[in-house]
Parts: sequence; structure tokens; C-alpha cells
Amino acid sequence: MAARERVYDKFTASQQQLKHLLSGGVAGAVSRTAVSPLERMKILYQVRVCVCKLSIPTYNHMVQVQVERVAERQFKGIGASLAKIGREEGLRGYFKGNGTNVVRIFPYAAVQFAAYEEFKKVSTLLSCGTSFGGL
Repeated sequence: MAARERVYDKFTASQQQLKHLLSGGVAGAVSRTAVSPLERMKILYQVRVCVCKLSIPTYNHMVQVQVERVAERQFKGIGASLAKIGREEGLRGYFKGNGTNVVRIFPYAAVQFAAYEEFKKVSTLLSCGTSFGGL
């Protein structure tokens, strides 16, 4: 292994920080996408609003009105709820709102992972007894 250097060691400090930012952001985006169907179901549970279309007869024609009401038991359990989303909205229904979630989580996860890696370096220096700027 002495003859072959690790690729990781060839990165400069700023390149390593950029790599950590990208790695954290991508990991956050992938994790949010993986749990997106459950997030979608959670939001539907929280809202629980049923939009119903009613036809009301008037003097000379029918008027269609949209009425919103709280659904009592629109969703029954996790499996049934996921099946209902798939049946009514298809595969895309599981990932509604995921783009917004990914845009929100990417910078958060990127900074969190990069900060973790930097603090890991600092704690390693401190635990080895190296003086680090008065800390």
C-alpha cells in the first residue's frame, strides 16, 4: 500500500470540504427521496380534507360547486393508505412534493456533514494532545 497512495490523500483541504458538502447534500437528497412515500402519506393524514363536487339544480341550469369537508376515515392504516395513493395517483403520487423537500434538505445535510467532518478533525487533533489555537 506504500507504493500506491490513496486517492483521498491527493485532495486539497478545500477540495475535501467541497467533497464533504456534496456528499452530505446528495446523501440527504437520497434519504428524503427514499422516505418520500411515507412523507406524502403523513401529509395526507395531517390534512384529511376531501374535495367533493356537488351538482346543484338552479332555475334554468345545473351549477357545480366544490365543497371541502374533513374526512372522518379516508385512510385506514399504512398499507391501505399507500395502496390508495398508488391506485388513485400512480407512481408519481408517492413523490409529490419531493422536489421541494430535496431543495430544502440538500443545504442542511451538506452543511451538517461537512461540519461533522471538520469537527472530527479538530477532535482528533485535540485528543492527540496537539495544541490547537488555545482550545
